[in-house]
Amino acid sequence: MRFYEFKNIQISEGAIPYLVGAELFKKKTPMRTTIFIDKIKAETPFTHKKEGPVIIPAIMQYKENPETEEITDYNNLEIFSNWAIAGDQSVAIKLIGYKVNDPEKNPVDINILKTSGDLKKGAEFGGSKFVAGGKEAAALKPADIGLDRSKRAYTEDELYRAIQENQVLQKTEAGIKVKHCASEIRNGNTTWNLSELTDGEFRAFRDDAGEYLGPLMMMNNQATFVGDVGQAFFEHLGISSLSEMNMFFPAAKNEPGADAEGIVAGFINPRSNNKILISIKAGATGKGAGFSIAFFKIPTELQDRNPIASAFLEYQKSTKTNNSCFLNANWLRENQPDYAGKLKEYVTVPIPEQEINDAVSKKGLGEVLSGILAKMKEDKVAKFLDDVDKDGIPDPVQGYRNLFYGLEKVILNDVNKNNVLPNLAPVVRETLQQNFIKLSNKMSPAKQNATGNQFQSSITWPNREIGTGKILLTSKNSMVQDPASRLSMSII
Repeated sequence: MRFYEFKNIQISEGAIPYLVGAELFKKKTPMRTTIFIDKIKAETPFTHKKEGPVIIPAIMQYKENPETEEITDYNNLEIFSNWAIAGDQSVAIKLIGYKVNDPEKNPVDINILKTSGDLKKGAEFGGSKFVAGGKEAAALKPADIGLDRSKRAYTEDELYRAIQENQVLQKTEAGIKVKHCASEIRNGNTTWNLSELTDGEFRAFRDDAGEYLGPLMMMNNQATFVGDVGQAFFEHLGISSLSEMNMFFPAAKNEPGADAEGIVAGFINPRSNNKILISIKAGATGKGAGFSIAFFKIPTELQDRNPIASAFLEYQKSTKTNNSCFLNANWLRENQPDYAGKLKEYVTVPIPEQEINDAVSKKGLGEVLSGILAKMKEDKVAKFLDDVDKDGIPDPVQGYRNLFYGLEKVILNDVNKNNVLPNLAPVVRETLQQNFIKLSNKMSPAKQNATGNQFQSSITWPNREIGTGKILLTSKNSMVQDPASRLSMSII
């Protein structure tokens, strides 16, 4: 067994450094859920792995839709207490809090699953700051090493020196490896031996350090474009090479569009001040996760030219996580009655508002929704989980989850394959092509290899005329838990 030492604390590999179901329900530490409840009641801060210190109040009041005055009361204390009493670590829950220093108390989602979650396990729960070999312990994100705190735009040389002179990177073996590989990028070598890194450090290197090593690759003209769009992109920016651009690392809350599109970096043309935002995706394939379309903004001139697709995107602001598929089904039925899709075979009449509210409240499925689920089961839309107990009594919770998942799957298939919203992809491309690119980082092979891993960065520029950047409507939801998000969009 390997051990690491950080600030004179030794921690063995294999521990889970977050407040997850498996940790909160450990028999050896039965007081963890009680401590958690006490922290909620006292409004003592927790540490969110991305947002830092957060408060989880007993009742979180916030506007789920910023365009209305309706206030949502989210009962964190009741949700967590009921979950703790049930004692099933496999059930996922979501709490909502706010950042400690946020006077507006903007909502921050806090997910707790069986083996993953958003909250770090502090000392009061038997945790500590670092867990050996874990991805978070490597501390390689731009925010971890302070690249975003300078509030400046870096030339290629300045970004390279900021990496080489960074004192945070100097403190760990993974950080020192990042510095070495930055030098290798400059020398034209993108195949590196990373076999000495743990699995967690390897993923942190690829996913987190990639947020600035990938842009460094771009500025050294070593990233490739998806499709024959390089020259058109350079003409759009008024440059001849990406080496002419300056790099910045915005804080998400301050960068327009950042929350929707996952922006972690950007370029600025120092001559024209033209700004290009970069969504950096990584992982084994470099595809990354989709981004939310709930607040995707379509320019007015595009709305006028593409009213149906634009209206659908705009309508997402009116939906909530727990009712979005029902509202979207009704919207498509009303606004696209003649389209050749499968949804109309299931939603033959409008879904009544009362049935939607009852389903969301886990009171059971009404006549219309029960009929939809029965037909989807008959057509084998999905391999639905058992939603009836041994006595034949329907389970309102699982029934709701099955229905939501199946209906959303039908909607996605209709939009992505049956062209129900024919102008959706062109509208998104034309919106994004003005100031957006996706940078995909991946390692080949995907895991540590003794002979070396090649770091590959590719650039996707969504463009309506050229047709680059395949746009897909996606979902992050499943049948094993309540809906966790509204519809997302992926650029491939």
